[in-house]
Amino acid sequence: MSAPLVSSKRPSRRKQLAASVAAVLALSASVASHAAATWFVNDCTDDTTAGHFRWAVNGAVSGDTIDLTTQLTPAGYPNCTNAVLNGFNHTLLVGSTVTLAAGVTIQGPGKDELAISALGLNARAISASGNLTINDLGVKYGGGTSPSTGACIRATNDITLTNVRAYHCYSYSNAGSSRGGAVYSFLGGVTMTGSTVDKSAADSVSGSVRGGAVYGFTSVSLTDSTITNSTATTQTGSAEGGGIWANTAGATLTGSYVTGTAYVTGAAGHHAYGGGVYSRGSANLYSGSFVRSGKATTASTTAADKGLGGGIAAGSIYVKQSNIWYGHTAAAAGAARGGNLYSKAGATVKYSSLQLGSAKRGGGAYAINGFTSKYSLIHGNNASGGGGGVISKGGNSSVRGTTVSFNSGFGWSGLDLYPGGASTITIRNSTIVHNTGSNSTGALYLKAYTTTLDNSTVAYNTSASGSSAAFVTGGNAGSTFDMNSTLFASNASGAGRNDLFVDSSAPFTVTSSNNFVRDPGSGVPTGTIVGECPHLRQIYSTTGWAFFMQRPNSKSLVIDAGSNPLNLTSDQRGDAVGATSPPRASGPGPNNPSPVPDIGAWEVDQDDSIFNDNYETCQ
Repeated sequence: MSAPLVSSKRPSRRKQLAASVAAVLALSASVASHAAATWFVNDCTDDTTAGHFRWAVNGAVSGDTIDLTTQLTPAGYPNCTNAVLNGFNHTLLVGSTVTLAAGVTIQGPGKDELAISALGLNARAISASGNLTINDLGVKYGGGTSPSTGACIRATNDITLTNVRAYHCYSYSNAGSSRGGAVYSFLGGVTMTGSTVDKSAADSVSGSVRGGAVYGFTSVSLTDSTITNSTATTQTGSAEGGGIWANTAGATLTGSYVTGTAYVTGAAGHHAYGGGVYSRGSANLYSGSFVRSGKATTASTTAADKGLGGGIAAGSIYVKQSNIWYGHTAAAAGAARGGNLYSKAGATVKYSSLQLGSAKRGGGAYAINGFTSKYSLIHGNNASGGGGGVISKGGNSSVRGTTVSFNSGFGWSGLDLYPGGASTITIRNSTIVHNTGSNSTGALYLKAYTTTLDNSTVAYNTSASGSSAAFVTGGNAGSTFDMNSTLFASNASGAGRNDLFVDSSAPFTVTSSNNFVRDPGSGVPTGTIVGECPHLRQIYSTTGWAFFMQRPNSKSLVIDAGSNPLNLTSDQRGDAVGATSPPRASGPGPNNPSPVPDIGAWEVDQDDSIFNDNYETCQ
C-alpha cells in the first residue's frame, strides 16, 4: 500500500491576507480591551464609593491614571482637610496603606495644593507593585514604628516623581534594616524632577540603615530637586546615605540641593558613610548642585568602624559647576576621612568648590585613586590628622587653574598627594596660599614618579615648626621633578622661612627654568631667582575661581621673567582652559619690552591700573 500523499501547495494569497487581517483585528481588540483609563476622584473620603479615592486605587490597572485635578477643585475638595497644614492647602487622609497596581500614574493638582497623608499610623502613604509615577502631589506623614522601607512612597520597580513634595516620612525597624525614609524602590531606580523631600528619616535599633530620604536599588537621579533635614540613624548597625542611597548605577544631581546625616549612635556600632549622598557606583553633580552640611559620624569604639564622606561617599565622584560645603566626618575610634567627599575610585572637580569641610584626614576631599581639579576653589577646610584641603593616596592627580587657600590641619594643610610608585602629579596655573599646618608640616606634600609644577604661586603658608611650605619626593627609582615659571615666597615656619625642599629622590629635570624661590631649603634649578623680595600684594583677589590669588606689584622681579610651557593663553583668572583674558604673556615690562610671561599664577597686565600700595617690602 502506498503512503498517503501530503500536499505541499501553499495557501492562496487571499487566505494569507485574511489570516493577517484576523490577527491584526484580534490584536486591536486586545489592545482596546486594555486601553488606558482615567479615574476621576471627586471626594476625599477614604472608601470604595464610586468617585472616591480608594475606589480609584482599587480599580486602576497598568497604564491608568488617577486624576485628582478635574473634580477636586480648589473651591470644593469635598471631605478633605482644608486647613493649611505643613504648607499644604488641602489634605486627603488615608487610614491604611494605599496599594496601587504596577504602572499606575497619580496626577495631582499641585505639590503644595493637595497632600495624601497616612497620619503616621504605621502605614505607607502610597505603595505600588511595579513601576509608579506621581505628578504634582504632596505626600506626608507616612510611617511610625513601621514600615521599615519607603514610609511615604514605595514601589517594586522604578519610581518617577515630578513636582512632588514628601514631608515628614519615617521608616523604622526595631531589629532589622531600614531603607528609604521617604522614597524606596525595591528593584528599580528613583527619578525626581522639581520635587522635594523634607524631614524624613530611616532609623533602626540594631540593623543597618540606607537612605534617610531616598533609596534607589539601581540608581537615584535628581533634577531641580531638594532634600533637606534627612537622617539615616542606627544604634548598632551601619548608616549609609543620610540623604540619598544609590546602588552601582549611581547617583546624579542636576541643579539640586541635598543635606543629610548618617549617624551611628552606639559604641558597638559600625561605619557611617555619605552624610548627604552615598553611592556604590558613581556620584555626579552638575549645573549648580549643592551638597551642604552633610555629616557621617560614628560613636563606635571599634577601631575598624569609620566615618567617610560627610557630603558624599562614592566609588567615583564627578563634580561640575557645583559646590560641596560644610561636610563633616567623625569616628570615636576609627578613621574619619573626607569631610566634603570620599572617593574609592577617584574624584574630579571642575569649576566647583569644596569649602569648610572637616575630618581627621582630608578635610576637603579624600581620594583613594586619584584627584583632578580644574578651575576650582578648595578653601577653608580642616583636617585634625592631615590633608587639610585634599588627600590623594593613589592614582594620578592633576590640579589646574585652582586655588587652594586657608585650609588647615595637623598634617600637610593644603594638598597631601602621595600616590608614589609610577604615578604622576601635575599642578599648573594654580595658587596655594594661606594654608596653616599646626605641626611641622607645610602646605604641599608631593610624592610621585613624575611631578610637574608650572605657572603657579605658593605663598603665605605657615607651619608650626621646621618644615618647608612644599616637600617633593620621588616614587619609584628614576623619579623627576619638572618646575617652570613658579613662584615660592613668603611662606613661614616655626624655624623661620623655608619655601621649597626637594628630596634627592626626585631631582629637577634639565628643562626646569624661570622660577622664583625666595628661601630654598635645598638646591634649585639653574637660573632660579633666590633671596629676593617678590613684592606680593598682601590684599588678595576675589575674582572668579581666582579667589585669594596674590598679585605682584609692577616692580617685582617676577615680571616678564617667566615661561609658558603649556602655551597658556590666560593666567589663572581666565576661569577656563581656553580662556584668553587676562593674557598669559602681557608685557612690555620693566625688564623686557616684548610680551613675556610673568612667574607665578598671576600675570600683571600692563593695561591694568597699577597700584603699588599694600605690597610687602621684605624688610
